[in-house]
Amino acid sequence: MTKVGVGYNIQLAVDVKHKLIAEQEVCNQVLDLELLAPTVEAAMNTLGVDRAEAVADRNYDKIEDIEACEKAVLTAFVRKPFRGPAVAEGFFSKEEFRYEPDEDIYRCPADQVLSPRHFGKSRDNVKIDYVNRDAYKACSLRERCTRSFRRVSRLENEAVLDRMAAQVAARPTV
Repeated sequence: MTKVGVGYNIQLAVDVKHKLIAEQEVCNQVLDLELLAPTVEAAMNTLGVDRAEAVADRNYDKIEDIEACEKAVLTAFVRKPFRGPAVAEGFFSKEEFRYEPDEDIYRCPADQVLSPRHFGKSRDNVKIDYVNRDAYKACSLRERCTRSFRRVSRLENEAVLDRMAAQVAARPTV
């Protein structure tokens, strides 16, 4: 016997000052991805404002949606989710690797350099894998990092998420 569940995804935008719902949308899209910018833009129209700030949970962390928010002069505060196979296996998270944009490298927790090596696609984005196979052969932190060699991926336009993370860090109470 097959069970079928009917579900809906409700999006709400609340005007914090007046504590009123400024926009609502009911859809049957399973994930919240791609719903932040349209919901807040509709709320901005309802409120008659041309700038806004939006606070949303980790489920709205999609680079294309955050880019749309920036284009709409909308400041989004969305914390990065903890995801990826490394975290699931108890290894260092990507956030523990430091990206250095001027050199286009990552520095690992052991201060080794990971350079761009492989290019691919993730959805419609260019994905770059940063690797340093030689560094992991003798690394003292290897057991906390990987079973073979560590790869850290970055989207070509990931600076958008970096800017948003900086906004969240600057206002930790949101």
